[in-house]
Amino acid sequence: MKHIAFRLLSIGVIVGGLSAPAWADYESGMAALAAGDYGAAMIEFRRSAAQGDAMSQRALGIMYFKGQGVNVDPVEAAQWFSLAAGRGDAPAQAYLGALFATGTGVQRDQAKAAEWFRKSAEQGYAEGEVRLGVMYFQGWGVAKDPQKAVEWFKRAAEKGNGHAQYRLGFAYKHGQGVAKDRVEALKWYTIAASEGYPRADERAQALTKDMTKAEVAESQKRAADWQAATIKRLEGKG
Repeated sequence: MKHIAFRLLSIGVIVGGLSAPAWADYESGMAALAAGDYGAAMIEFRRSAAQGDAMSQRALGIMYFKGQGVNVDPVEAAQWFSLAAGRGDAPAQAYLGALFATGTGVQRDQAKAAEWFRKSAEQGYAEGEVRLGVMYFQGWGVAKDPQKAVEWFKRAAEKGNGHAQYRLGFAYKHGQGVAKDRVEALKWYTIAASEGYPRADERAQALTKDMTKAEVAESQKRAADWQAATIKRLEGKG
């Protein structure tokens, strides 16, 4: 099963409250972006961003961060992400948290990073959830708490986030935040690998070398059952 996550989250979780012109400009900007016309995309996003559209503000942040039609400018990116994050845009909050975590475009501040990841996570945004989990797992900007980390990883994993699934595999393999369980660890590495997460397949293959055939079979069954149940849930059948 490939990429079963809630991919709609990647284009934003806040759509309500936009005026018709702002929404039209945002959609036009996304169409131009998809076509590779960065100049037109920038014009459309700026128009709707000026009306307070958080998604367009976030889109501008991404363009400056990636250098799409403009020079890479992490400071400008941070300013746009900050505007969108302040308006409650969960993806922008996660982006801003990542900038504070790495000191990109802003002064590095792990506490602020954790704060923005939390705001994003509390809206149910998977990337915010897994990033907040990492902060708890490492003790960055918050008191180290592997159990809380695992709780956030599980929330994001249930949404199909490969990073969170990989993190759960690691946690179960090493018994950090949960009881050590290599069958469960292999399950999550396998699921993360199906999402295309880097190193997940490699970790799964390495783990199987120390497991019995019965353990591997049980892990594969758990992974298949989880994936089947998730597909039903996403289709509204579960």
